[in-house]
Amino acid sequence: MNAHHRKQAKRKLLLGMSYGTARARLERTIMFSMAVKLGLDDCFRCQKKIKSVLEFSVEHKESWQLSDIPLEKYFDLENIAFSHALCNSNAAYRRQTIHGTAKGAHCKCAPCLASRKKYNADWMKNWRASGKDKSRNNYQGAAQECK
Repeated sequence: MNAHHRKQAKRKLLLGMSYGTARARLERTIMFSMAVKLGLDDCFRCQKKIKSVLEFSVEHKESWQLSDIPLEKYFDLENIAFSHALCNSNAAYRRQTIHGTAKGAHCKCAPCLASRKKYNADWMKNWRASGKDKSRNNYQGAAQECK
């Protein structure tokens, strides 16, 4: 075993984990502590307080991966915010939608809500017109059967 491997083994024995893992945890704890001291511990997504380092994550406000200049967007500190890890990961899996379309199922903005309401009303109107609606109030034959 060479000197480098001995050093790694000693660190792992002392820390109970690899040195890289320990250093990442330390840096994350320092960053969370500084965010709390500076009042930057409100979640970018839900605006609630981030209560522990376990919930804490670094987030890009605008996707660097969808940017025309991904390298610059990734390192742009103005594009960085803090959020709950769960809020951050949930946001990453949501598809980017165009506001004001019925496709924005998770969006609660006024244009999306109005668009969804209109889409649902039109869909129901077309469905009833096709004769597929057999509910008590809408079934034409119900009135004749009751007589």
